[in-house]
Formats: sequence, C-alpha cells, structure tokens
Amino acid sequence: MSIPRASSSRFATLAALAAVIVVAASARAWPIIYGNDDRLEFYQVTHPTLLTTLDSTVVLLTPGQVSPSTGGGYDIDIYSNGTLGERFDLCPSERFADQPTPGFCSGFQVGPDLIATAGHCIRTASDCANTTFVFGFQVPSAGVVVGWVPADNVYTCDQIVARVETSTVDFAVVRTDRPIVGHAALPLRRQGAVETDANAVALFDASNMAGLPVKATGGPTPVGVTGLSGATVKASSPGYFEANVDVFAGNSGSAVVSVDAGGMFNFVEGVLVRGNPDWVWNSICNVSNVCSDTLGCTGGAGSGWQEVTRATEFAPFAPVPCGDGVCEGHEPVTCPEDCPDADGDGAIDPLDNCPAIPNPGQENLDADIAGDACDCLIQDPAAWGRPGETPGLALQYGFPPGMTMLRWDPPVRAGGVSLVYDALRATDPRDFLAADCLASDTPDPLATDDLPLPPRSARFFLSRAQSACPLPLGEGTLGEDSSGRERVGRSCP
Repeated sequence: MSIPRASSSRFATLAALAAVIVVAASARAWPIIYGNDDRLEFYQVTHPTLLTTLDSTVVLLTPGQVSPSTGGGYDIDIYSNGTLGERFDLCPSERFADQPTPGFCSGFQVGPDLIATAGHCIRTASDCANTTFVFGFQVPSAGVVVGWVPADNVYTCDQIVARVETSTVDFAVVRTDRPIVGHAALPLRRQGAVETDANAVALFDASNMAGLPVKATGGPTPVGVTGLSGATVKASSPGYFEANVDVFAGNSGSAVVSVDAGGMFNFVEGVLVRGNPDWVWNSICNVSNVCSDTLGCTGGAGSGWQEVTRATEFAPFAPVPCGDGVCEGHEPVTCPEDCPDADGDGAIDPLDNCPAIPNPGQENLDADIAGDACDCLIQDPAAWGRPGETPGLALQYGFPPGMTMLRWDPPVRAGGVSLVYDALRATDPRDFLAADCLASDTPDPLATDDLPLPPRSARFFLSRAQSACPLPLGEGTLGEDSSGRERVGRSCP
C-alpha cells in the first residue's frame, strides 16, 4: 500500500544548571527485533502506563521540517526523508515500510522545560539550535498519520544542560525555549537499579523509531494478568544495562520504562543508546534483523542486546518537583504528600501491592496484583481478595410478562480473574439476612425473578460478586446503606 505524500496537511492518509559536557566516544543506536515483533501504534495502545509514556515522548526534527500553519499550530514536513522503505531500501513486506520517517532521534520530558535524549543526538550548541522537539507525532487511527500539531506540541532546543557521550554512558539533558504545556515529566529512577527492584517486572520503550510516528514496544515477558508483555534486563554494567526490547535506529534517546506486576508505571529506567544492526540484506532488499528473545543477536557486531544508559546517570540534572503527585527519589522524606504510605511499610501506596497491610519486601509469589501479605491464595494468580461492590444494578419488570429481569456490572475491584455472582430478593430493605437467593454462583451478572408481584407491593434486590478466595473472604460486599454502613445479607445458597 502506497502513501500519498502531503507535507502541509493536518493528517496524511495511510492504507538552570551549568552545562556538563563529556565527550569520549561516538555511539549510535542500532536496535532490532527479538523473537516476535512487539511494536504497537499509538491507536493500538490502551494501557495507561504506555499512554503516559507515549504522551511524554518527542521526535527530534530540524527546524526546516516544521512550519507555522495558516490556521494555527504547525505543519510537519513528514516526507522530508521519504518513507522507511525508501530510506533503508526495505522489502515491501516490512512493517511500516510505507510510513514517513522525518525524525532523527527520540526524547522525553523530564522537567518543566527539560528534555532527555541520547548524547550523540545533540552534541554541540549548534546541534541544539538546529533541533526542534515535537510531541504527538503518531498514528492516531488505522490509516492516518499526524501531519499537523498544535503550538503547545512544538518546542526548540535552547541550552544543553548536561551531556555525556562515552562508550558506556550516553545522554543529554536540554532546556526548551519555554515551559512545556500539556505534557508531564516522567518520573526517573534516582537510586538503586532496575534489576534489583522487586517492583520492576518488565520494561517498555516509547519512541519514534527510525524517525517514524511514535511506537510503543515491549518484549516476551508477561506482566501478571494485565495482558501486557514486556522486555527484561539481560546484562548489567556500571552506567548502563542491556535488554531485549524491540527497537530501531531512531530509538536513540527514547525512554525505557519499568512497570510493576499490575502494569502500573514504576520509573524511567534509562535512555536507549546502542544496539545491533537493524537490517539484513537478502540479496534483493533489506529485511528486519530478527534475533532470539533468549540468546540475543549472535555472530555479529554489538553486545547482542539493546544498551540503555541508566536514568541514575542523568537524573541529577532534572529537578524533583514536590506536589506533582509523583513520588521520586528522596521525596518519601522531603515531600510526603507525593508519597503516601498508609501502612508504613516503606512502599508508597501507588506502588504498594498491599496498600492497607504492611508488606515491606513486597513479596508476591504468584505475581498477581496483590502481595503475599494481603493475598487470599498466594500460589494462585487468578484470585487474591474480596471483590468490591457490583455497580449499575438495573431492573426490568414485565418482560417477559410477570417476571423481573436483573442486570448489574462487574466490580471495579475484582478480587480475582473469574468471578461468580449472587442475587438477593427481600421484602424489607432493612433485612437482607432474611432474603431469598435468586441466583447463586452464576457466572453472568444477571438474574431472573419469576415470582409475580402483587398490586401495591414492593421488593428489593441486591447483587454481589464472589472470587475464588475461600469464604468468607471471597464473598464480595453488598455495598453501603445511606448512613455509610456496609449492608449485611445472607450467604447463598
């Protein structure tokens, strides 16, 4: 499928720290595919962690590729470097071969007016003056690529705050021409290491790989029961680590982030800087270089994995804002409002796998969303606690004639993967202990009451969910009454 070229349309159709600079060695990112191709377009991403990372990602362009639009905002000359297939002489069957590739590197927001990228992407003050950062260069729906962005998505490089480029550490932190609006600085790891953090179970990358519209990518490791599958650390070294994340050249400068077992954002673990050759010549055209998820790339140049400069190397050059709702670095002490810890176990509530029960080591034997201290079945990833209230109970009387149909929604706080449901019918809304069970352990959130309703009479109904946890813990709540007390009802059957 070919792509019509349109450089000035909103969419193109598709089928103050002092500058610290150290230069010792050139490095480029030559990433690759490990096992299955795990790359996702923006419109294919639904998980909030990945969406947050994508929203804070920028593509690096030259000033000539971005121009003010007559209607406001900026047009992007998306075909200034041609398509991916043209740029790298790819076989037509290669993914994204017909997509435009205007970018030369990626980056991500790390402060109110700060962008982090790879050191080899912006080397000099001249490079800085000739770099434009654009948020939101993406494929928002199938067959569409963004060719126009609002003004708040476009910034220029004003100053190199810090930069290091050696054979091991490669990063740059730069200041934008004005404060960034509408996007958030990603929380950085400021101490420790991803491979020794029990909360960090998988890695993901968000970047404009090969200059393409932004993509999210992971790897072969399942993340609990979230449906996500991420990459893992394959080798550790001072200043950087190696991982099996699927990325291409142009990923240089992109954020590699970690998530916990529930798929929640943990930290930016580093910036991607080096890897292996992208393409393999098949005597006719180039195809993606595919390597083993477990063995990496063998028999060629490079380490076999993607190399990532640790966030702890550049985090000192990015501020830690207090009151932004994100817990970073030493904020558990300096900014407790950003780091609530209700149970006092040292794990802040947003990352605590048992937020109401102390679980200092965050032990989680079955890798579900609940730690061992609050998990009803520590060896069963399909059940972990008491379900919450079943919302949205709705009644329909007289269809079929003489019958009442009940329907409700699954609980937001599930307590397990596979739930069953009870439905109670009472003649007194204050006494559900004497209620009848209309349904018991039904797999579907619905029930039927076929008892005729006499004139001038009333009936009252409640529903609840039940997880596979042993009773009584597995039996969900019936909700609260108007005074805030939890309702009490009989067990079924």
